[in-house]
Amino acid sequence: TGIPAVATFDDLVLDYNDGAVQKYEGAVGTLTDILNGNEGSEITIKGSETALTVASITGKVVMSTSAVLNTDDKYVTLKNFGGVWYDIARG
Repeated sequence: TGIPAVATFDDLVLDYNDGAVQKYEGAVGTLTDILNGNEGSEITIKGSETALTVASITGKVVMSTSAVLNTDDKYVTLKNFGGVWYDIARG
């Protein structure tokens, strides 16, 4: 083990199968879906200079509050419970 590789994505749909740590490099926008992932899966979404907002998505994502990931050091970690992703950490 070690530090997980960081995949990049530029679409507003994230695919868990692309990696457990992903950095957004698309245009300013709001995440619209997370594909794949199983019970207990965790994914960390890292920000960049173009803001990605991660907000609750009915039946898919439950956020305590929306997260605006607009710098390289901002992130949110989500965990899958019963097919729904819940925020468990952020920074």
